[in-house]
Order: sequence, then structure tokens, then C-alpha cells
Amino acid sequence: MSSWFFFCGRKIKIARYLAKKFDLVGENEWEAAEADSYADQITELADKIVEFHLETDGEKQKKLCDSLDNQIVPDYMRVFERKLTETNTGYLVSKQLTWTDLVRFSFHFICIEIA
Repeated sequence: MSSWFFFCGRKIKIARYLAKKFDLVGENEWEAAEADSYADQITELADKIVEFHLETDGEKQKKLCDSLDNQIVPDYMRVFERKLTETNTGYLVSKQLTWTDLVRFSFHFICIEIA
């Protein structure tokens, strides 16, 4: 469960800083803004999943699970799939690897790990 906190709070800001330092922000300012936007969306989704895992009330947890399975996760995945289809490179915002791709990979790996 501690892996989830990679996406929370200050850690995502550190990831942004490192992305700039190691030139993983995209080829121009527009791609950098897109990368930030998609990373924020992944963070929002991770926060919702963390909320589900931390919920102690069984009935509330079931409602959160249903919402995640039937609406939230599919909505987010459609956004990412549409963008990946648009770029046709395997990367979300560029013809090269950006920090958002690393966040996306980490997120999917963690989802598999806790499933």
C-alpha cells in the first residue's frame, strides 16, 4: 500500500522537478503542459483508489468500488487510450519518453501489484 503514496502530495512535485532536470518534460512548452495535465489526471485517479483502500466502512467501500469499476476508471482509461491512439507513438504527449509516461507505467504496475 505504501507504493500508492508515490502519487500523493509532494512526491509528484519532486517528480516534476526531476523531469525538468533530466529533460523528460516534452519537446516544447505545450508538451510540458500536456505532460503536467496527464500526470495530474493519473494522480487524481490514484487518490480515488487510495480513498477506496483507506475506507473502513464496508458499505461506503462497496459504493466506492462500484463507482471506480463502472465509471471512474473507465472514464480515465478512455482519456489515456484516446491520447495514445492520437499520438500513435506509445507515449502520451510526445514522440519521446516523458515523465508522464513513467508515472503512467508506475501507476499501472502498482495496480497490477495490488490486484
